[in-house]
Amino acid sequence: MEDGISDYTRILFFALRQRLKSVFLVTTKTSISKEEIECGVLGVVEKWSFRELPDIVKRIQKVKPAIVHIQYPDNAYGRRPAANFLPIVLRIVLPKAKIISTIIQ
Repeated sequence: MEDGISDYTRILFFALRQRLKSVFLVTTKTSISKEEIECGVLGVVEKWSFRELPDIVKRIQKVKPAIVHIQYPDNAYGRRPAANFLPIVLRIVLPKAKIISTIIQ
């Protein structure tokens, strides 16, 4: 993307994978390489709509994360507001997980 969030996310993801036991990346369905899938990249989201929010939450719950890091800006989610509600919903369904948001403007 033009804002650099994709590059930053990729660098952060692979740096964390080198240091931590289990790291997953939930992202928009795109052409994800076999290497990325094997490393834990989960392309599960079509449009970041409210309709998809329950499925996104279920996928995140399935990996039982200790930390969830959500990155913005909104244009990374097609300017759809559902992504803005993800931290609130995750706080409710994963009360012990740390929820971190990075906002890039």
